Order: sequence, then C-alpha cells, then structure tokens
Amino acid sequence: MTNEEKQEIISSVIQSLQTNSATIDQLSEVESCSEGDFIELNKGRKISAENLAKDVSSKVLQEANQAVAESQNCAEKSEESANESEEYSEKSKEYSEEAKRQAVLAGQSGELA
Repeated sequence: MTNEEKQEIISSVIQSLQTNSATIDQLSEVESCSEGDFIELNKGRKISAENLAKDVSSKVLQEANQAVAESQNCAEKSEESANESEEYSEKSKEYSEEAKRQAVLAGQSGELA
C-alpha cells in the first residue's frame, strides 16, 4: 500500500467522523434521563442513568447522615456546657451565701468586742 493510498483512507475516515459527529452544542437537550439512558464517562466508560442516580443518592445520604451526626454531637456538647454552667452558677451562689454568712458573723464578732 502506497503512502498516497494510506492518506486517502485517513482522509476518508476523518471526513466520515466529521460528517457523523456532533458537538455538545449540536446535541438535543433533555430534562431527564430514562431507564435505558447511559452517560459517557472518561476513559471509555459509561454509566446507566439508574446507577448514576443510585450513586448520587447514596453520596447525598452519606453526607446528610454525617451532618446529622455532627449536629447531634454539637447538641450534646452544648447540653454538657449548659449543665456545667448551671453547676458553676449554683456553686457561685453557695459561695456568695457563705461569704454573706461570714460577713454577718464577722460583724457580730466586731459588735461583741
């Protein structure tokens, strides 16, 4: 086979590809996928619309569960902090009352002297 014949074959294949191919802008847009649709991925792979939906749903559910768990953790920590704050407040009241009693006793001792 001569170089000229090879070039003719190459040109014919390229012409056929250009004629039968479409750019993304030339494709018709749809609002949703049907069960038998496939989406092209990189590296010569494809995924069915159904499997893509399952994959996306699974990932969204995982993230939602993680967010809920983090929320619950924050709520628990907040409750613990509130309890600690309440305990500190009670101790502060006790110390204040004790200080008042001590002041009264000290005042009474001064009156007696």
